[in-house]
Amino acid sequence: MKLLLMALNSKYIHSNLAVHSILAYWRAHPIEGVEVTCREFTINHQMDRVLSDIYEEDYDAVFASAYIWNIETLTQLFTNFRKVNPEAKIFFGGPEVTEASLEQLPFLDGILLGEGEVLFTRIVEAVMSGTVRPKIPGWIYRADGETVNGGPAERIENLDVLPFPYEDFSAFENRILYYESTRGCPYRCSYCLSANTPGVRYRSVTVVLHDLEAFIKAQVPQVKFVDRTFNVKKTHAIPILEYLIEHDNGVTNFHFEMTAELLDEDYLSVIKRARPGLFQFEIGIQTTHDPTLHAIQRPMRAEKTEKNIRALLALKNSHVHVDLIAGLPYETFERFLQSFDEVYRLGAHQVQLGFLKILKGTPMDGQREMHGYQVRSETPYEILENRYISFASLSILKDIEVLVESYHNSGRFKWALMYAMRSLELSPSAFYLLLRDYFKDRALYGAPVSATRLYEIFNAFYFETIQEKESPDLVESTFALFNAFLKYDYHLSGFKTQQPFFDNPEWPTFNTLRLEWLKQSGFLESVNPIYRGQTAKQILKTVAFVPFKYDIITLIQRISSVSPQDAVPERTVVLFDYLAEPRGPEAVHAYVAKAFGLIAEKGETNE
Repeated sequence: MKLLLMALNSKYIHSNLAVHSILAYWRAHPIEGVEVTCREFTINHQMDRVLSDIYEEDYDAVFASAYIWNIETLTQLFTNFRKVNPEAKIFFGGPEVTEASLEQLPFLDGILLGEGEVLFTRIVEAVMSGTVRPKIPGWIYRADGETVNGGPAERIENLDVLPFPYEDFSAFENRILYYESTRGCPYRCSYCLSANTPGVRYRSVTVVLHDLEAFIKAQVPQVKFVDRTFNVKKTHAIPILEYLIEHDNGVTNFHFEMTAELLDEDYLSVIKRARPGLFQFEIGIQTTHDPTLHAIQRPMRAEKTEKNIRALLALKNSHVHVDLIAGLPYETFERFLQSFDEVYRLGAHQVQLGFLKILKGTPMDGQREMHGYQVRSETPYEILENRYISFASLSILKDIEVLVESYHNSGRFKWALMYAMRSLELSPSAFYLLLRDYFKDRALYGAPVSATRLYEIFNAFYFETIQEKESPDLVESTFALFNAFLKYDYHLSGFKTQQPFFDNPEWPTFNTLRLEWLKQSGFLESVNPIYRGQTAKQILKTVAFVPFKYDIITLIQRISSVSPQDAVPERTVVLFDYLAEPRGPEAVHAYVAKAFGLIAEKGETNE
């Protein structure tokens, strides 16, 4: 018997933990005469090619993992597969599968509900043993024109029985790997599928640490823990964090979903010791509106959440990502903007502005009429409107989401954004609403906008806005400071070419001076040994000397209070070193040299 475990991922960089975990369990409990293969495709593949690949292998049965991002493509694919191969069995599992799926998708022979590792093996055992119409909890299938329902799925209580899901890391080069140390969630959020499976089950710390050793030795770029709330239990989470710090290979990054309210000094004292870039944390806030938090069964103490997130950010060694959800019960457009302002001001590296999806089988699914939800018929079942927020308002928030992604979440406009909001005296939401109007008026939504063009647009937007808000005698100096911050952001993000919309001080001997300076100075060798022995021209391929009208490093260090009166010309050169470690938009090292004299100071603005 020849079986296929199939994943259809949203992007190539992703991997599917479910099918690999099922395969790993199968390998630990094999049955003679059964060959099980695991294959991963993406929704961006040509489905004709995927169809041909599956058909040519002549599988006896295909087991596919269904999610909101692939169910429509899977339906199309296997509707056609059934037409060309009426004999092979087709089974779906995954969170997008319900008992109704068997009736809704006539090409299916059966569905698997719940956790698949043990269930898959039991199904194969029953079929190979010749059992007639077996009833296995979690398996519903067609047999002789009738439906056989094995009843509710069974949970795997002891997660230690599940083997490490990855056998050969070479198959996952340049991809994100997923791992789970727990299943379940302590919370019962009404929009989440975890609300249906109360309680948390833990893989023992000893087993987890053994698994993590494999990732570390293989130096995989990123491991994402899929635990719903990683920090729910200190005796589980802290030893894992400590192990990763002590065995850090300098390469692998670990991603965790955390609840801010549970962070305390015990966690922070551990995380403080981590290498910059070792950890990144995703924290779901969703809303700051108390009636909404109670309605979605997500109690949260706002003050403690804010305090803990600020403390985590103050460590300056981990990437922090916070989430908001628009369209929740009782939150109007105006109240959501307040949530946005409060969350944005925390200063997290990314603010994910998401939109409520009504997932099948969640408590929220049963509250559609209560809250007047209108929901898209197609995946991902996102809401169109409800009693509290209109479609028009949600459309505005979608426009803002695009701008937050481009300007804030990219990390490429850090200092210009801070100065712009403060000098324009605008809240974050008011700023993005104004920028949204600017984009709309110029038909920039939907048009291809390059990264460089984003800087040009921001520059023009600020100039037009400050002209309307500021007194004429301060417009020039206020804009000049903004332009300097924007220019610094531009080069800090890795761009080397000059742009005409920046203030570029004239300096006739600039090129000659920078070559002479590199030849005479041992500074570069002392700060980055990689340059030792290189010629000036070789070094210039990976560094940039950028002249500024002002002492930009000092201005950045005072950005919370800097004013137009500080726009006192002081010709300065900033050296950007693009080979500095760690890499990334915020990791480019900047140094300041006064008129190519001695180095005055090292810029610490990237921390």
